[in-house]
Amino acid sequence: MLMRSSLLPVTVWKGCSAELGYIDNHEVSGSPMEIECAFFGPIQEAVGTKTATLTVGEDMTIRELAEELIVEYEALEKQLLTDNGDIRDNLVITVNKRQISHLDGESTGLSDGDTVRITTSIQGGADN
Repeated sequence: MLMRSSLLPVTVWKGCSAELGYIDNHEVSGSPMEIECAFFGPIQEAVGTKTATLTVGEDMTIRELAEELIVEYEALEKQLLTDNGDIRDNLVITVNKRQISHLDGESTGLSDGDTVRITTSIQGGADN
């Protein structure tokens, strides 16, 4: 595992414009890869943007991506994780439009160029 002491650049997309951000003390193993993240509902509100592109190390899982997102967006911690540190059950997370519950759950591996979408599940309805 390669530890980079310098800041790791992260491209954060806000609408149609991009801003350059940095993650401090980021560990990168192997070749870096870019993951596009799209946020919806309360998750988008916590992040303050609809999309972000993160540069991460290879062999990243959804669980590790969630941890990276929390480093970048502190407000996401309570949105993404339970008090025990597990990914919340009320989230719908997809990788390239496939729900992680139909893949390997939070152990689902990511590849360069993947798109991860995160939203809360919609619950409720009319009472009869």
